Amino acid sequence: MEKKTKALAAIILAAGGGTRMKSGRPKVLYTIGGRTLLERVLDTALAAGAKERLVVVGAHARKVAEILPAGVKTVNQPKPLGTGHAVQMARSLLGRAKGEVLVLCGDAPLVRPLTLRRLVREHRRRRAHATILTACVDQPYGYGRIIREAGRPQWVERIVEEKD
Repeated sequence: MEKKTKALAAIILAAGGGTRMKSGRPKVLYTIGGRTLLERVLDTALAAGAKERLVVVGAHARKVAEILPAGVKTVNQPKPLGTGHAVQMARSLLGRAKGEVLVLCGDAPLVRPLTLRRLVREHRRRRAHATILTACVDQPYGYGRIIREAGRPQWVERIVEEKD
């Protein structure tokens, strides 16, 4: 008997205005090697096993939607109220789907499909409610921080943004 795996979907956050880039172009539409950051993230999600891909758009919704491949849905986040709110906006499009959801940043094209597949595998193995992929960097300036629970490094106590 074939083992049935749960469906995997991806919500890709692309609603930012790219204001720190000091440009009229959204950050997700900048190109590397002839392809946009967003296209690279969409491909990574697909290669990681995401059957459904949803893109959360905002300030530049029309520009972003123009580059999306067929079958990729968009949901509008009219006001940028944070990551949790963006995911909430996309939730209605997922319906009653069973399985996991990857939440990916549309401006982070360097995460490998293998890394995401391993993350999902570990998440399923642990039967976790939520799993966060983190990195330790030498110069964390500009990044949010994961504050881990003392004595239990696998438990997240809170997430603190750089500005805080």
